[in-house]
Amino acid sequence: MSRRFWHSGLALVAIATFAMAFKGIFARLVYQYGVSVDALLIWRFLLAVPLFWVGALWINRDREKIRLSRRQWALCAVSGLSPLGAISTPFTSSAPAFRGCCCTCFRL
Repeated sequence: MSRRFWHSGLALVAIATFAMAFKGIFARLVYQYGVSVDALLIWRFLLAVPLFWVGALWINRDREKIRLSRRQWALCAVSGLSPLGAISTPFTSSAPAFRGCCCTCFRL
């Protein structure tokens, strides 16, 4: 492996660690201004999706383009939406456990 590849991987791990550590602090700061859980998650997804698409296009820029069937697109959508419960859990943890669990289940 090249040294440049190693340094870029190390930088990405450091950024991801910082982002995960800051998530709880950010949530507390945002909730002080009355932002709802749903609005925060929608903004989070709206900001993340274009970044993932750009990353996927950049990674696959030299590869042959393939077409996905409707079933494959449906599986992609399901696998993309399935972590919604896990992602919303830290944001609803201040609510009673039963209410947070029910809200997470009904959002899916």
